Amino acid sequence: MPDINDNDKLIDLKVQLIKKFHHYNIPQTDETDEVIEETTLWLKDYTSASITYNNALKKLRNNIFGRNTLDDLRLCLELFLKQYLGNEKSIENQKREIGISLKDKTISTEIRNMFSVLLDYYAKYHNNNVKHDEKYNSNEIYFIFELTTVFLRFLIKLKKIKQ
Repeated sequence: MPDINDNDKLIDLKVQLIKKFHHYNIPQTDETDEVIEETTLWLKDYTSASITYNNALKKLRNNIFGRNTLDDLRLCLELFLKQYLGNEKSIENQKREIGISLKDKTISTEIRNMFSVLLDYYAKYHNNNVKHDEKYNSNEIYFIFELTTVFLRFLIKLKKIKQ
């Protein structure tokens, strides 16, 4: 029903049905979902990030709480970076640390710069379109979810390879 996102009673009903019958959820099987499922396993050592990633995934798959899904994704990445880099800084303040970490892992200047620029735009997108003003488009949720997944996977792979 396309009008469900504008009807609070329908949203509440959908949430109640999801909570009560979540075990009947038919898993997705396309290639993207395999990557996502693998990512959820890779996040097991990052408990806080894992919890928020899985919360975002449930909301995304059930097409509910778009803004909250985006908030969860940002929080997931922020919690992950804090643990990964061993500090308590926000995403906006991780640029230097992520650059050093990538350089230590012999990642090329171009990829380091690309990662930093994308991370900067990621934070700006959330601040300008989600956090301070709900101006996001529902199609952007999937892009942000997949971009978050790419960030996480890249860094986790680097850690696995370079340990």
